[in-house]
Amino acid sequence: MRREASMEAWLFILLIIATVVGIFVLGLVAVKTYRKFRPFEEEVSDGFSISVSHSVQSDGFFKILFVGLALSSPILYFIYSSL
Repeated sequence: MRREASMEAWLFILLIIATVVGIFVLGLVAVKTYRKFRPFEEEVSDGFSISVSHSVQSDGFFKILFVGLALSSPILYFIYSSL
């Protein structure tokens, strides 16, 4: 028994993937632009630890994703309400 998915199903999956990637790219651009004008503050301490300085100096995946979602949510809502 062989089942084949319709072309509309594959296009819907492609649309979902493109939306998530687009939201991530928008968040990445926004965070990188923000960090260019307001970089992380370097803390002055007596000791030096690579792991502490690295964890402070990075933006995580979910922070970038949520920033992109916050910026693109009005557009997504407008598209959803117009359908």
